[in-house]
Amino acid sequence: MEFEKTLYRVHEKVLSGESTAKGISICFYACLILSSIYLPVFIYANLRYKDSSDCVLTSLVAYNEKKKQEFLGKGIEAILANLKDSPQKNENFSLIATEKVDANNETKVGVVQVPVTFFHTDDVFNIEISSEDKVYARFEASTMLPILVLSNELRREHNFTEHNITVPAECYGSSFLSWMLARHLIGFESIAINEIAAAFNETDIFIKDPVKNDYLGWTSGEQEYYRISGLRRILMKIVAFIKVVFGLFLVSNITALYTKVSIIGAPVLIIMLFRCMNRPELDNDGARLHLYRTFPWVGQYLYALSFSGARGFDSWVLLGFLLTVLLFYCIYLTSLFLWNSLLFYKSAPRGLDESFYGFVAILEFAALVFIRTRSSLKFFPGFAVLLLVSFLMYFNTSVYGFYSLALYNVIFLSLAGLAYVLLYFEIPALSWNESHHYTPSINKPRTLFFPAFSLNWVTDLPQLWSMFVPLVGRSGFTPAQLSYVDGNMELLNNMLLNGNQDAGQQGNQPAPPPAVQAPANQAPRGRRQGGNGLNEGILQNVDANPLEELELGLRGEERGGARPPGGAPNANDAANQQYLRLQH
Repeated sequence: MEFEKTLYRVHEKVLSGESTAKGISICFYACLILSSIYLPVFIYANLRYKDSSDCVLTSLVAYNEKKKQEFLGKGIEAILANLKDSPQKNENFSLIATEKVDANNETKVGVVQVPVTFFHTDDVFNIEISSEDKVYARFEASTMLPILVLSNELRREHNFTEHNITVPAECYGSSFLSWMLARHLIGFESIAINEIAAAFNETDIFIKDPVKNDYLGWTSGEQEYYRISGLRRILMKIVAFIKVVFGLFLVSNITALYTKVSIIGAPVLIIMLFRCMNRPELDNDGARLHLYRTFPWVGQYLYALSFSGARGFDSWVLLGFLLTVLLFYCIYLTSLFLWNSLLFYKSAPRGLDESFYGFVAILEFAALVFIRTRSSLKFFPGFAVLLLVSFLMYFNTSVYGFYSLALYNVIFLSLAGLAYVLLYFEIPALSWNESHHYTPSINKPRTLFFPAFSLNWVTDLPQLWSMFVPLVGRSGFTPAQLSYVDGNMELLNNMLLNGNQDAGQQGNQPAPPPAVQAPANQAPRGRRQGGNGLNEGILQNVDANPLEELELGLRGEERGGARPPGGAPNANDAANQQYLRLQH
């Protein structure tokens, strides 16, 4: 609960700044303009260049014809010396009729076998996109990946044939606009890779970018799988959708868990820094108590240890928090391999998967801190998930596409959606009436709730399984269960009292004493409410700062002042001790 309140203070501090609304407004319109540019470009690129091999294939055919003419021109004497009247037919050769005049001026007619193609499986194709004297992109392609791994010296040493194919850049843009789109927004690299894959769609093909030292490749079976049609394609998309949804579920939840654990462990570094500074104004009981109250999910344990005399053990508590963060970081890193096997298991531009995971982490952090009103909680998560699923489906149902453009669209549209909900829901909510049920406040950090089953959650952290419990509105709970959120202390105490009495009667034990009555002017702290599934749940509740209550209890004092020596116990002593046992 206190953790949520700390996040709300950050939310309120950031969004209440003088220039915050203006900056978010600029971000919103900038992302909207960029997405309105990149989305049509993405659609145009897929319609014009995806699964097309026009320019590369034309250049390959022209190069092959050139080699054929060189073959006929340079080796004509040797060829004609071996003319045969009826050579054996072979599908790899074309038969060309020719004639030769001998020394006696006699003409001999024969047929010459000329290769259909001068390309072989172990050849290397050096493909470059250039215009006059400028090269825009260069790739090496082969049907055998190990050949591309070899250095140029080893290839020449072992006599691998290399073909230098030049693709004119003007082929990708006949007009000024299409040329500018292909060069500056779409990118010649993405276009060339699409065309190379389409030109070699009936065989294995591997591509190397010598500048980035990046490798891409597809087998003939993979290319055939992504180019199927009809019912088989529908089934392929269904399987891809299941993998995408499950993979995104893992990415989102593990990233959210790691983000939350990192924020939870951050105060440990602050506490350790204070201790290392050894400054009198920082290293004293008052400063430590203030720090513990600021981060009670850590401070309550350190405070209890300091008053119990076991001060040396608090270092192990701090170390435990740090090791927890380290453990979840290792879990996050190892999860990358699982995510890649589900979502990015085929050839893609280098860094695409890392950019995607990083953006998901940004969304999770933004949602954790800033998404709090009902409208934001209802619309923004669904909008972001729809965009992420669309991108992953596009990636997992195509041989190769314009993935960078697709990711740019997802990023700009998601940021525009985030800026919109901040600008029109979250920032205005700061000036709403706090007494209204659906206004986020320090006592109601979010306006949707889920059940809580323990009073420990007031100062401690919720259990991990609670992150999978859906948030619901007030209609999902009874007025008694919402009494703590609404600040109705009388109804809350009656509910706790009745619940404890029922538990005591069922166990044949005396009922516990009444709960402490909160002062009339005491504002409730917290927002989470609970239920046991039978509409008999409890709300996590405490009517004052739990560390202050703990301190008073340990010192044998009451909130109204120290107990007179030998004086009669206060009527609420039993309830105070019951409360301290629950919290400690």
